[in-house]
Amino acid sequence: QYSTTSASTTKDELTKIYPGQKLDFLFDDSKDLKAVKFNLSNSKTLHVTKDGNKFKYSYEEKPLIKKLNCSTGKISGSLYSSAQTAGLDDRLIMQMANIFGHDIDFSLDLRDNDTFKVLYEQEYTQDELTNPGKILAIEFKNQGKLYKAVHYIDEKGRDGYYSPDGYSLQKAFLRSPVEFTRISSHFSLARKHPVLHKIRAHKGVDYAAPMGTPVKAAADGRIIFMGYKGGYG
Repeated sequence: QYSTTSASTTKDELTKIYPGQKLDFLFDDSKDLKAVKFNLSNSKTLHVTKDGNKFKYSYEEKPLIKKLNCSTGKISGSLYSSAQTAGLDDRLIMQMANIFGHDIDFSLDLRDNDTFKVLYEQEYTQDELTNPGKILAIEFKNQGKLYKAVHYIDEKGRDGYYSPDGYSLQKAFLRSPVEFTRISSHFSLARKHPVLHKIRAHKGVDYAAPMGTPVKAAADGRIIFMGYKGGYG
């Protein structure tokens, strides 16, 4: 479906281009610009075509089709590999980890044979997947305890995940603020310092992870210092 639009409207669209967006340019044999195609969204494309000395503008809109999918799985090893085996992609796996990140430490608490069930919505244009999905409801059984969450949008348009009895799953602190490889140093009041070789309290937990690993805020707060500070990071 195509529709024409005014030049001023199109100009506004073309001035709102962000990193990562894709534009296709068509040139003739003389290297003169003949057409531009700009995907404004998953379902809407702007076409700019040259007609003599002028350009014509039109939109192509494809109807979005929403489909519900359900995946179930069992933990064997890591959450990531187990969820992939169940047919979930990276974004859905991250959503799952974020939903229960305040209740389950997915690096330490997972056990083989833990189970999960995910109901999610995906968007298609014809047969092409354009949106990997949004989790609408999820169950996760961890060490015999069943966790449930449902997606809800309030009257102000704010969305979040809640337990079936209406409590928000967004709590004060994340169980684990980083996907770590190992704990390099535990909390201890009687730790032997690795450099000074004396008993020095270690009032924290050190996580070892590869360079570039994302680190989340464990809770709401304000940064007051960034940089090196003695033995601290």
